[in-house]
Amino acid sequence: MVLVSGGLFVLPHLISPEVREEGIPAMLLYFVLGAFWALISLRDGTLELAIGAHAANNLFGGFVVSYSGSALGATPSLFYLADRGDPWAALVPILVISALFYLLVFMVPKRERRG
Repeated sequence: MVLVSGGLFVLPHLISPEVREEGIPAMLLYFVLGAFWALISLRDGTLELAIGAHAANNLFGGFVVSYSGSALGATPSLFYLADRGDPWAALVPILVISALFYLLVFMVPKRERRG
């Protein structure tokens, strides 16, 4: 199910400038993200975490680091790259951040509420 969801997540992103410029590496990045968010949804039993993570990813890409050829266009951002991003270089941080997110959400014991 996670693999199917990852593949379905790639489909609407096929028209993005990143995929047109980078091809397979960009599609792989979208696949990994879609599969991870599907895993989060299956583990949590809801869509909220995946939707929030996707929104956070897009906000980061739009407001923190951007470049002229991105799907979000020329949105004002804190850091503006002169050249497009490298999807192979982005894959490692995405995997590390995804693993940390998973660990923090599902593996760190939840504290009991004090009433």
